[in-house]
Amino acid sequence: MPGTITIPDFPVHYRIRRALEVAGLDPEQAAEKLGLHVNTLYNYTSGRRPPRKVALIAIAEVTRVPLWWLEGGSGGDGPITDATTRGYLRRMRRVAA
Repeated sequence: MPGTITIPDFPVHYRIRRALEVAGLDPEQAAEKLGLHVNTLYNYTSGRRPPRKVALIAIAEVTRVPLWWLEGGSGGDGPITDATTRGYLRRMRRVAA
């Protein structure tokens, strides 16, 4: 149909790879910043293993892309309410400082 825009639906592992590329991080650098083993990050970026929510949140923060985009959604991401996730992000910010 003329005038219709099709937005491709990229899988999460592709979005993670693209976010890391745009942020200029190689897998080793990214894994260190995220506090992950590099093999875990490779599993996420290859699609062999889906990332946990807390890992997606950390990737979004490190790469500065919206969480909703990493998750494959099209809406905004609301406040973080999970206590475990908030604790992880506090620790990550201390390490990054």
